[in-house]
Amino acid sequence: DREDADRRLRLYRIEAMSEARALNEAFEKPEDFALQCFAARAFSTFQDPREIDEVVWRFRPEAADHARALCEGLQAAAKRNKEPFLSQSLGVMIGLYFTDAASISGYQDMVACDGQRFARLFHGMLERGVYFAPSAFEAGFASAAHGQAELDQTLEAADRVFAQLG
Repeated sequence: DREDADRRLRLYRIEAMSEARALNEAFEKPEDFALQCFAARAFSTFQDPREIDEVVWRFRPEAADHARALCEGLQAAAKRNKEPFLSQSLGVMIGLYFTDAASISGYQDMVACDGQRFARLFHGMLERGVYFAPSAFEAGFASAAHGQAELDQTLEAADRVFAQLG
């Protein structure tokens, strides 16, 4: 029914928008709305195979090597400082989590991580000139522009920050 379709919450891609207008209309949250369920859907992977489009992801192989080296170095720095930390990379994409879990594979895993500790890592790194994505719900990306000097600077800063977290 059209009215039900108009009341459904939807996700939109900012880069696909060409215009935005303020309207004198209000949206009323449906009575059966559950934020936990919506967030799990919004921040998780696609769950309906009909929603998946083919994606071609192009990057230089050395950029993926940089991402992997960064994750391995961060993992080692955390271990030296006895921090419950997990770093994962896929291609050039990097995920950083404060957890004892062996892997993160969805929203429920992410909300179980220590977000406050991640915020302290983010700010500590920023103070040392290294900018990570400001939320554990965001991915970071390495590029071919990140060389050994940047990796060394980042890992040295991380070691200091991990030491201060304990």
